[in-house]
Amino acid sequence: MSILLGLEAAIKSMRASTTAVNTASHNIANMNTEGYSKQTATISATQPINNYNGAGQLGTGSAVSYIQRVRNIYLDTQIRTELGGLGESEILADTYKTLAAMFPEVSGVSNSGISAQLEAFWKGWEDLAAEFTKPIADRDIESIKNQIYSAANGLAGLVRERSSALMSLQMDLNAALRLNVQEANDYIKQIASFNQAIVKAKTAGQVPNDILDKRELAIQNLSKIMNVYVAERADGASVITIGGRILVNGAEYNKLATMAGTKDAKLEDVGIMDAGAAPVSITKNIDSGRLAGIIESRDVVIQGYITDLDILASSMITVVNKFHKTGVTDVAGVLTQNDREFFTGTRAADFRVSEQLQGGTMINDTKYQEGDLAEIMANLDNKLMSNWVTSNKLAGVTSDTTLGSTGKLIINSIEIDFAATDTVRDLIQKININVEDFMAVFDDSNNSLFMSGSQYFNIEETDSAGNAVIPPVLLNKIKMFQEQVSAAPVNYYASSTGNKVVGASTWATQQNKFAVDPTASGTVTVNFEGKNYYIDWTETQIINLTAMNIGFIDASAAKPNFVLATFKNDEQKIYFSSGINSGADGNRVPPFMIYDQKGNFTKSMNLVGAVRFQDHFESTMGKLKGALLSAKNMESQYDTTVESLKGMQEEVTAVDENAEIATAKLYQRQYDASVRLMAVIDQMLNMLINRMGSPSSNIE
Repeated sequence: MSILLGLEAAIKSMRASTTAVNTASHNIANMNTEGYSKQTATISATQPINNYNGAGQLGTGSAVSYIQRVRNIYLDTQIRTELGGLGESEILADTYKTLAAMFPEVSGVSNSGISAQLEAFWKGWEDLAAEFTKPIADRDIESIKNQIYSAANGLAGLVRERSSALMSLQMDLNAALRLNVQEANDYIKQIASFNQAIVKAKTAGQVPNDILDKRELAIQNLSKIMNVYVAERADGASVITIGGRILVNGAEYNKLATMAGTKDAKLEDVGIMDAGAAPVSITKNIDSGRLAGIIESRDVVIQGYITDLDILASSMITVVNKFHKTGVTDVAGVLTQNDREFFTGTRAADFRVSEQLQGGTMINDTKYQEGDLAEIMANLDNKLMSNWVTSNKLAGVTSDTTLGSTGKLIINSIEIDFAATDTVRDLIQKININVEDFMAVFDDSNNSLFMSGSQYFNIEETDSAGNAVIPPVLLNKIKMFQEQVSAAPVNYYASSTGNKVVGASTWATQQNKFAVDPTASGTVTVNFEGKNYYIDWTETQIINLTAMNIGFIDASAAKPNFVLATFKNDEQKIYFSSGINSGADGNRVPPFMIYDQKGNFTKSMNLVGAVRFQDHFESTMGKLKGALLSAKNMESQYDTTVESLKGMQEEVTAVDENAEIATAKLYQRQYDASVRLMAVIDQMLNMLINRMGSPSSNIE
């Protein structure tokens, strides 16, 4: 065996020791580098050679066989998932914080904001009603009306301003969507570049630990923006997909892009550009990360509060106007029929006090007796927002028309006697004795009766002795029916401002679906006279078809009691309304309810159920307060989980300075020993070469 074998072993040991020391040095140099995983040099014996003298194989030294990247791959997957939840919860929490700043009521500030203006509006009507109980000389009607006008103007202005601010917030989030899409594209491009370098290194037999760390950090950053599925190919390249569509495959990648939104072109969707083609929307596939938080905040959370304001404004416009238009006001000592609306507009964005009120001068306060309309208006805050009893247009019937029959109306268990000689005026006044429970007006301009109550109506007609009258005389004469109406205009696809359907032909050509994305299918339940009717609908079904199905649920009966007025265009405001005919053989107007067994049909239609004016905004603020607290908790939980997982990963990957220095010293000693071994071998070679040389040798 060659004496040089020992020399080669020493050299290999020096090389291995040097690599191990360099690895420790590299670890220390990157101990504060984000995403870096410590590395360890694995030293193993090199391939031995056979000893043909029969003493067995001879060792040839040692070498670094592998530089190991120390990392828990399972924790990487968990961290990516939790980062997606953290990114989404951070956006939602910020959104709710911004919303809370817009509405001081959330912080318990009751002397400002919409809530205070609502209270001032109703209080103004109470004060006006109280003025009519004073002697004429002591009344200050004009001053109180000016206060009502001022409160109403302040209310409408605040509602418009908040609605505008919410829409601006939606646009801000849309801008954030674009920025996050650009950031995601940067990470997608980086990952593809890292893939290319990793494949190249592995093909050359190298282990690209540092590039693997950089790729993992980029994938984690991408996961915080959007949910992605990560797999790895045999050559080490990663494949990243979302919703079955490829974002990255090795060195190839597809960019994300923003595109015109499905519901509103201004509120964009996220698309993917497969092979550079036109973007295909993947918005529905994004369910975590900052993009999910932005889309949820923009399209669901904020839109929900815009709708809540629309519900408030639309209901105020509808119900206040129905009562106010029937009244009269004292102009220059003469009671004058105004037939003027109190509010104008269709929703929060255009909610205004009518200019016809002339600063409050033309506010109506009386219907039949001094101040009776003011008393009705003062109690309106306790009535349901979108559920009432009304009548068809009664040809030839006015306030002075006699009823022509004797009996009782039992309204929500309260008995109201009427005589044949009573007029419609007399009946209305008898009903309004119970103004805290329900109240009525008769509109002489369109010959119709309107009643609003604090709960669902149940109206029966009996004779004076309490026996059922079949068929009912009075109910059939005034043709009363219950009506549920969407408390705000329905938001249609492809529009966020118009939201109007004018005529059936326009409806048919637009083929509009539900405003709020429904589940794949759903079932709406109509409860009527103790029986439930179930109507199924699908995701792609237009509203009109579902309305038609509801309208015919009792069509098989010989004399169906349930009728449906699908859509009603009332002064350019679109309502979904339905009613129950009293029927020729019935003696009452029974209540009915529409609600979802599954799905969100009633939410799409803005049917708010048995909600009173005084409760609606308080409920909205309570919902916001609860959502803010929940969002903060979710953000905190995700943050804690991510930090915990990263801490667990750091226990594996973190560089311990003292340990690395100890490792370096260990291999330094190995290096020193190898050097000393080489000195020994050098002496052996010196002996062999210099002392065994031929005397005749003369180099000179």
